[in-house]
Amino acid sequence: MIRSSILLMLTLITLKMTAQQQYDSFFKDSTLRMDLVLAGNDKTMQVYLHEYSKSEGWAGRRNNLNKQQNLGNGLAVMRDASTGEIIYSTVFCALFAEWQATDEAKEVQKAFQQVLLFPFPKKNAVITIDFRGYDGIYQTYLKAPVNPNDILIRPKSITSYKKEVIQKHGSTDECVDIVYVAEGYTEAEQDKFFHDARRLNSDLFAHEPFDKLKKKFNVTAVAAVSSESGTSYPGKGVWKSTLLNAHYDTFYSSRYLMSNQMTAINDAVAGIPYEQIIVVVNTPVYGGGGIFNSHTMISADDKQSNIIVVHEFAHAFAGLADEYYYPGDVMENFYNKKIEPWEENITTLVDFDRKWKDMLPNDATIPTKFSENSKLELGVYEGGGYATFGIYRSMQDCRMNTNKAKTFCPVCQRALIRVVDYLTK
Repeated sequence: MIRSSILLMLTLITLKMTAQQQYDSFFKDSTLRMDLVLAGNDKTMQVYLHEYSKSEGWAGRRNNLNKQQNLGNGLAVMRDASTGEIIYSTVFCALFAEWQATDEAKEVQKAFQQVLLFPFPKKNAVITIDFRGYDGIYQTYLKAPVNPNDILIRPKSITSYKKEVIQKHGSTDECVDIVYVAEGYTEAEQDKFFHDARRLNSDLFAHEPFDKLKKKFNVTAVAAVSSESGTSYPGKGVWKSTLLNAHYDTFYSSRYLMSNQMTAINDAVAGIPYEQIIVVVNTPVYGGGGIFNSHTMISADDKQSNIIVVHEFAHAFAGLADEYYYPGDVMENFYNKKIEPWEENITTLVDFDRKWKDMLPNDATIPTKFSENSKLELGVYEGGGYATFGIYRSMQDCRMNTNKAKTFCPVCQRALIRVVDYLTK
């Protein structure tokens, strides 16, 4: 038993050293930030490079550099310029891609900000940006060179705002790094922000599976300062001057609280180790949002913020889909029902084998009929991804479905655990 434990420990140490050696072959211990502009309408998209910047330290993964645990609407790949070898890749979603599904996108062209983070290359590299179309096929929209000695790569210094380490359990390569950032808090309200960030963090890690994974996360809070307190409510004609320009009524949905100021959000936490950003908005009104591998935004003082933060973080962290639906929802056709969605917790049954089929008993009925007896049973229930028909979820209720659900379903929990393992092992 002792010998087996020693062999396992030596194996893990060897794997970690191999991953570190591979990282050190290609990258410095610094971060390359890529600021993009995404523009177009419901049918067209253009992707433009706005600026590169550099900050010291890299908080992202140092293993699985060219592999993905998940998919996404966006795919960013960094290749060595001389050999063409893929040295790093990451997946993400974009607020712009959501906007393309709205009625407004049929009438006007708009531009949205996007920020991506990469380890800083030692040698010349090339980054390609792809997006997944409605047909499920990825298309390249940008090919941008990276010269690590480029004098126009802007250096970013550590943010000057007050900071507080909420929890620290290991190095950046051993843990996932979360940063909470203040929005709509004046300088006099910084103590309130730190209190709100600690409370929301406690709420997040009170839920499964985060409660069991808490030691896999480092958390810092940054008290960014706004000139006015609160946030903007366009539907009420209320506009506030805040640092990150967050507002309700995103895409004319009253509860959708978001910001298109991605450069400002990332500037506010510059130099702080982070892989996930949670923006805490100083408001008591229900609302929020989460964009995969971009950021989470949450109302600080809404009475349901303790559960909304969990739902929205699951979007941003693991790319989990919404499992709710309403008859006649304007988002009814958000997903193409002729292909399999990339999100792990919904399916069109086109390629169900790669979803949660392995978690079902051999005699499971697919699709599964709703009944009082099947309320807590894992199955394949119709309705999800905003669609009443043609898209299926694994349980009748889940944290990704309603605010009444006490926990994530087993499928969502597995997806969340997989992402943590992918980022830290």
